[in-house]
Amino acid sequence: MARYFPDFYVEYVTKDGKSKKVLIEVKPFKETQPPKYKRRTKNVLIAEAMFSQNQAKWAAAQEFCMDQGWEFKIMTEKELGI
Repeated sequence: MARYFPDFYVEYVTKDGKSKKVLIEVKPFKETQPPKYKRRTKNVLIAEAMFSQNQAKWAAAQEFCMDQGWEFKIMTEKELGI
């Protein structure tokens, strides 16, 4: 069990007047993909562990958001235009 704090909580009103709530996690795109490797080095093992941990966090956040009627988004530099 671990504590998880997403990066942003955003609440806004859509054009049709509905309230929308979103939890946002910001990560480098590289960390949102399974690591690719030629050899399983120490760095690759660390990247695999980080990816696995992130997947578990995001699954829990997604489930929490569904229970609350919120949306969960993972944003990378691609979505942010960086």
